[in-house]
Amino acid sequence: VAKQKWLELHGIALLPLADGNVGVLSRNSPFILATREQQDLLPTLKHRFVSTSAIAKLARYFANDDFLKAMGIVKFSAQVLAKHIGDVLPRSWKGAKVARWDPDRAPT
Repeated sequence: VAKQKWLELHGIALLPLADGNVGVLSRNSPFILATREQQDLLPTLKHRFVSTSAIAKLARYFANDDFLKAMGIVKFSAQVLAKHIGDVLPRSWKGAKVARWDPDRAPT
């Protein structure tokens, strides 16, 4: 019964996001639950991360795997990081066997 009720939320903008916008819930939602530290690893995905304050306030729902599945929300994982790490690494590193990094200079 709860699953059926959750599906009624699809299409409604209810999910506070890390970038300050409100996400529309759906089974194919591209939203990710992550700590602030995890979000910092992929700063270009703020529009996909659920805000940390919403995670705290809605912890009861986000702890329910059936709810997450019904809403299409995923937890941050190694798979999420691997899928999106290329979006934040310098383009010049793509395909390189070795990449030089100088913390005092922004890579390109």
